[in-house]
Amino acid sequence: MQTPKTLPPGKIEAGFAGMAALDPDIQPYPGAWVRIGVLPRMDIGIHTMSYGAKIDVKYGFSEYVAIGIGGGYGTSILAGGPGSIYTFESSIYGGYPTRLVTPYCVIRAAGLGTQGGVTGEGPSEDELFPLITSVAGIKVHPIRFVSLYAELGGTFLFDEDVEPQLTGGIGLSLGY
Repeated sequence: MQTPKTLPPGKIEAGFAGMAALDPDIQPYPGAWVRIGVLPRMDIGIHTMSYGAKIDVKYGFSEYVAIGIGGGYGTSILAGGPGSIYTFESSIYGGYPTRLVTPYCVIRAAGLGTQGGVTGEGPSEDELFPLITSVAGIKVHPIRFVSLYAELGGTFLFDEDVEPQLTGGIGLSLGY
């Protein structure tokens, strides 16, 4: 739940969200994040989602376009049983900020790795899947320091055994 706009140095934003796959077999999962402005046009974020965490860095060329890189590690709750997942990702952010509303989109290329039977039959199966995710969202900031988010996105793994997933989510952030 990020627009292309980066935080100024020393500014902090924290939030929480709920995401769910639009598939009745996959349970919704909560998440939280903290973003900190470190340099002009650059911020760093730490995100938790379900049973894992990731860190990313975002650089804004303007308030309309940004790029980011990141990675994370966690325990999977995907079908197929317990195991570990890790990801490495690069992102392109686009948006059009106005005083009250910012529509935005994110396209992310990633590698999703699994360890310990997440998609296979046994604990020794390790795999790496390339994937693309896309998100369209809207950020509404009705009062200073408060933002509300709503998103709809898709995850597309380049693996014939895994079907694309549509996800949706809502979130709230507070910043100073």
